[in-house]
Amino acid sequence: MPNKKILIVGGVAAGTKAAAKCRREDPNAEITVVTKDQNVSYAGCGLPYYIGGAIQDRAQLLARTVDELTATLEINIHVNHEAVSCDTAKKTVRVVNLADKSETEMPYDALVIATGAAPIPPRGKGAELGNIFTLRDLSDTDAIKALVVGGVKNAVIVGGGYIGLEMAEAMHANGAKTTVVELMDHILPNFDGIIALLAQKHLREKGVEVITGEKVVEFKGDSGVVAAVVTDKGKEIPADIVVWSVGVRPCLKFAKTCGVKIGVTGAIEVNKKMQTSVPDIYAAGDCAQSVNILTGKPAWIPLGSTANKMGRVAALNICGIEKEFPGVLASSIVKIFNLNAASTGLSVAEANEAGFDAESVILAGNDISPYYPGAKMILLKLVADRKTHRVLGASLIGAGVVDKPVNILVSCITLGATLEQISDMDFAYAPPFSTAMDMVITGANVLLNKMRGHIGWTNCIDVKKRIEAGEKIQILDCRKPEMFDDGHPAGAINIPWGQLYKRAGELNKDGKVAFSCKIGQSCYSAILILQARGHDNLELCEGGIAVYPYEVEKKQVEIARE
Repeated sequence: MPNKKILIVGGVAAGTKAAAKCRREDPNAEITVVTKDQNVSYAGCGLPYYIGGAIQDRAQLLARTVDELTATLEINIHVNHEAVSCDTAKKTVRVVNLADKSETEMPYDALVIATGAAPIPPRGKGAELGNIFTLRDLSDTDAIKALVVGGVKNAVIVGGGYIGLEMAEAMHANGAKTTVVELMDHILPNFDGIIALLAQKHLREKGVEVITGEKVVEFKGDSGVVAAVVTDKGKEIPADIVVWSVGVRPCLKFAKTCGVKIGVTGAIEVNKKMQTSVPDIYAAGDCAQSVNILTGKPAWIPLGSTANKMGRVAALNICGIEKEFPGVLASSIVKIFNLNAASTGLSVAEANEAGFDAESVILAGNDISPYYPGAKMILLKLVADRKTHRVLGASLIGAGVVDKPVNILVSCITLGATLEQISDMDFAYAPPFSTAMDMVITGANVLLNKMRGHIGWTNCIDVKKRIEAGEKIQILDCRKPEMFDDGHPAGAINIPWGQLYKRAGELNKDGKVAFSCKIGQSCYSAILILQARGHDNLELCEGGIAVYPYEVEKKQVEIARE
């Protein structure tokens, strides 16, 4: 029996993963990789960190070189070659050498489409000017790096997603005055609002200007290169360099010549074995559609981690080993200067749209025991179904460790865990590693408390909106006076927790009282006691001042201290 011919179009994450796994499972297969790039298997997610200087050696971005893959795995790799069409009847692919324009027909027994995704190109008047970049490959990276090393005074990042924020930090690290322009109401559009607002506040504290709710519509130039960007609201922002980071689209030009079905997300439709609608043709990575584990609906999540897993599943099935890709939870994590942000699963709105009855809670706490050196604060927003108590999603942000709790919750959501089951989990504990009641366990307990309805609950965003709408709400800060003076919500009054019971008569009589302290724990106890004494207009402001994303006041108002 002749050796199986496996042809892979695309040579970054999914493509090279599929090639390497095929070789391990079938030592005799003839494996060929065709890619338009000059490089294969490079760390696309590491590009902003090389530009910013956290990674010094460019070679570290190359996971495997062409020579290494050829020598160690006996894979035929054709860089600077483009697969332009497929004859599915003959099972051949027409490939063009981009250097000399010569053409070759390559046969296959199994074909993997791993063409990835490409950035949405810059749009608007003057978009053809120089020094306007997208960031997707090493050639983009080299051009941006050369420019910023030469000295850039003003940098504009268009788009406040993961890459945009990573590039904002990179530009700031290179000494540029950096501005982020985001069309939506806040940066990190895929994150929960309070998480995004805290990230936004941190960026501004670091000296990065953040403009939200505006669209870049024009680029002004000087001698053929960009000098400024103009927004739809008439704002003109100086720019020696612009990084356009408004998203990506799956690369489907070659896939369409294969006749494969395109899914509702705009990516290639595949089954759980990564098989397309055409026999013996597979698709994996950023060009391929997936499914949301919780909703069962099609999803397109272009991430390197997903691409690698897809490539592995495709390879196993090509080699006769049945394996299914279960889908995704859209888990993600990003570093923003001194903050770390992560999310997984569904937001409240997404969960309700999918047919769940969602409830959420926000809480703050330490990543390790607060008395141990190096302890840092993190915020957790946890989402669960009211009826079943099944956990549906989570978002986190803080200076502390967030990858551990988000990955715990990824496991819980994937396995269908309930709040009660999480509450009973036996997590490892020692002061250098965690708190005695882990943040995930505390979150489950607090959300269960909220679902039981013992007290009224609110959050700082909701309180702000209600006050702006004219509702009479008194914000009560229960912390010690010196902590209150260090920063409190605008208009808040201060009655320290220890004085609450004898000064309860000073609380709002004809409106709501929103309680806030450092993280909300003391207020919860205080509200329970005050309710037992007849007060029924009290609400706990989830997470306390630790999660307050707005500007704070620095002085005492309304109530004089005793």
